[in-house]
Amino acid sequence: MSSDAAKPVTHMAVVQTGGVNMMTFPAVEACRAELRQAGHQRLGDAELAGVRRCCAEAHQSTAIEGVHPYGEQAAFYAMLLDMQVPQGLASSCSGRFLRERIVGPALARQEAAAAE
Repeated sequence: MSSDAAKPVTHMAVVQTGGVNMMTFPAVEACRAELRQAGHQRLGDAELAGVRRCCAEAHQSTAIEGVHPYGEQAAFYAMLLDMQVPQGLASSCSGRFLRERIVGPALARQEAAAAE
């Protein structure tokens, strides 16, 4: 991942999430507000434990490859777990977040470079 894609946005505050202090980011907080407003069926404790195990395994797997989520990504995924968002909705939110926060800016940089 290029250093440009990993640039964090300005944080607003540090909050306690899942036992970890996390910076808050405007895009993450906007998604949190949308999820709160829309309402959703929260994962049960057993389902949430399973999702946490899967997330831990995925993190270990990507870490072996040298891929680590940057601050805003980590805060986004922590927010999904904190809000106990079901997998289908979490996948939809993740896709949108990645398109808006990573893919969109990368394409804009490519287009700007091509125009030069």
